[in-house]
Amino acid sequence: MKIRTDFVTNSSSSSFIIARKEELTDKQKEAVIDYVVNNMLGEKVPGSKDDIDKMLEEMYIDEDYKEDICKAMENGLSIYQGYVSFEEPDEIGYLMEGLWKALEEADGNNFVGIDTDLEY
Repeated sequence: MKIRTDFVTNSSSSSFIIARKEELTDKQKEAVIDYVVNNMLGEKVPGSKDDIDKMLEEMYIDEDYKEDICKAMENGLSIYQGYVSFEEPDEIGYLMEGLWKALEEADGNNFVGIDTDLEY
């Protein structure tokens, strides 16, 4: 349980304690990459220009981006879309806790969450 002992005005931070080796193991590096890819880089948008039109409409994205999106697709890139919520303060904590869990599951001998409860 977190107990604030100092004066805080409008703070949205929380402390944590982890134990880890200085260098991440290959398993942990793979876990970080997998976590980032699966949770922080959006979901793949189907590849047709009609799908892009639908995405722009549904997400209220400025039509000016369509040209850049189409150019990226012509260059062989896939389009991904996602969001980050700044309305819900737990979003970043959720991502941090998920990353720590992935690292611990990948190699628990070299990474241990000690105080990873970001609630206060």
